[in-house]
Amino acid sequence: MTEPPSIDRKLLIEGLGKGLRVIEAFSDDHPRMTATEAGAHTGLTRTAARRYLLSLVHFGYAATDGKHYWLLPRVLRLGQAFLDGARIPRLVQPYIQRASIQCGETFNVGSLDGHEIVYLARSTTPRIISIGFPPGARVPAHVVAQGFILLSTLDDAALDAWMPG
Repeated sequence: MTEPPSIDRKLLIEGLGKGLRVIEAFSDDHPRMTATEAGAHTGLTRTAARRYLLSLVHFGYAATDGKHYWLLPRVLRLGQAFLDGARIPRLVQPYIQRASIQCGETFNVGSLDGHEIVYLARSTTPRIISIGFPPGARVPAHVVAQGFILLSTLDDAALDAWMPG
């Protein structure tokens, strides 16, 4: 795993990081949250979480009924910007497509992101049923073969740091 570059904290906009944490707090288990719940999931106060949620509503990334908040499809623009701008998915697509045609199987390319595999590219096959993950899908790394492979490349110290406490 590569560490993010060291940046002088004075140059950072901490509020942006907090707002992104609020977005990331939404999940399959928590598709709708109150400000109190969002605060609990992000380590923010209820008041701060509410301000971030209201900002997301204002900018079209979330909606509210006055008590609960939920994300809107516009939030997909954030992830789509990566998929559109990243070179790796575009570079590997012709190769995995060719391999897929030759083998008749689906191929996926992904990256380790914390404790998850994030799929970046997927081949298509002529099969009626094709098993695989669409780009952007996230799966716990310890339950898929690609996770085993990527984890096997970590040295002992990195693997110890990766393992849940």
